[in-house]
Amino acid sequence: MFESFQLKSGKTGLLGYRWEAANPMAVVCLLHGVGEYAGLFDDFAEGLKTYEISTFSFDLRGHGGSVGRRGHTGPRKTVLQDVDSLIAYAHAAHTALPIMLYGHSLGGNIALHYRLRGRLSALPAAYIAASPWLVLCHKIPPWLYLLVKAAARVKPDLSLAAGMGADLVENAQILEAMRGDKLIHDRISALTALESYDTGNDLLNRRIADHYGGNERPLFLMHGTADRICSIEAARAFAAAEGERCTLIEWEGYPHELHLGDTGRPVMERTAGIVAGFRNPPAADRV
Repeated sequence: MFESFQLKSGKTGLLGYRWEAANPMAVVCLLHGVGEYAGLFDDFAEGLKTYEISTFSFDLRGHGGSVGRRGHTGPRKTVLQDVDSLIAYAHAAHTALPIMLYGHSLGGNIALHYRLRGRLSALPAAYIAASPWLVLCHKIPPWLYLLVKAAARVKPDLSLAAGMGADLVENAQILEAMRGDKLIHDRISALTALESYDTGNDLLNRRIADHYGGNERPLFLMHGTADRICSIEAARAFAAAEGERCTLIEWEGYPHELHLGDTGRPVMERTAGIVAGFRNPPAADRV
């Protein structure tokens, strides 16, 4: 079970979570996806504890117990600063331990963006992006993109349907959680949708420069071949462009929500194995 805390990011307080192993040898900082909240990773993080890995997370703005209109996780500059705060908090708690930044779906989009633009991006020993939002499986027509772009200028927090409904989710355990958990929602703001879509394209087309050295850190992409939300073809293309710095792990027949339901245990165990390979702290060990 997690312990909650207030994560201070600038003048804002966000709902933080920590799962502390008895004798941790590494730390995972975790970013959840659209409509989720960090508490959904409870089984995943509890599993990591058995491998002597502590996990720190927080509810993104507009999600769970954090501030903001539902689904409004932006502007992206502020979100990257929130990740700064999470990494700094975890580092202060375990100064001598290596940190990994793990992001799922929208969280994967943010983690990949942070690797290039985050102020503390050189601090994590490695990055893990699970089912990352690079390109959506459902193609966005140009007229809809322009409409959302215009809406984001006028009303950034305009609430839109995220399109994460039951028709795209095949795991019965996940569907049950979605129906019974009031903290789960299917909303995304116009600005969040626009920034995430543009960031995914910019990442895939290598239009974002490395500002703080995070691009030198190893990257692991994990993607299920049955993902109906985020394109595995985009993940393959991104991994190929990254070359030796990136390892792509494909999960045959696995859905988008790798960490939930029957697929959660194998993915957690593979994650623990990746983390165990980085027991020594990275060179940039000061915040």
